[in-house]
Amino acid sequence: MSKPHELPQDGGGRWPHTGFRSVQCEELEVGFTKAPGADCAPAHASPPGGVCPCPHDGYVLKGTIRRCRIRTEGNNMPRYLLIALNSPTQGDGDEVEFNDWYDNIHKADLLSVDGAQSVRRFRVIQRNRIDKDYVSLTEIEAENPDVVMQQLAERASEITDKMDRTSSIFVLAEELNVDDLNASS
Repeated sequence: MSKPHELPQDGGGRWPHTGFRSVQCEELEVGFTKAPGADCAPAHASPPGGVCPCPHDGYVLKGTIRRCRIRTEGNNMPRYLLIALNSPTQGDGDEVEFNDWYDNIHKADLLSVDGAQSVRRFRVIQRNRIDKDYVSLTEIEAENPDVVMQQLAERASEITDKMDRTSSIFVLAEELNVDDLNASS
């Protein structure tokens, strides 16, 4: 089978919801889903933490997918966003070495912090008063931000010399909770 319409509807009966075509290939479920733009949060609110526990890999052929974690009763872990802005040093080959280190070593270090959920990197394409080339976003759920910062500091000693540390910027921000904002006004 090489075309989506050749895949069995409803995964051959394994997935009783309309529109999902899939086939089992050894240990993997290979599928095709075509979905209109929709808020799928209500459909995924019942799994633990509001997120399906199954690992998912795939390609988006058109459109976008945004992962979000749903706050449910009993799931009130504080959430943080670590924002890092940095650039490589200016030597020959430094940018290649910096990116290789970031993607193959530092991302894993960041994800090893207790409560780290994801790490995403971006190349800066427009700027206003910031001279950094890259932005990294690390989503973290943790009870204590001091523990997060301590773990991050322990990993800072292993930073490549190809990162310009003279002007790197980072911010650890706590997600605002609408209920907390309403209570303080």
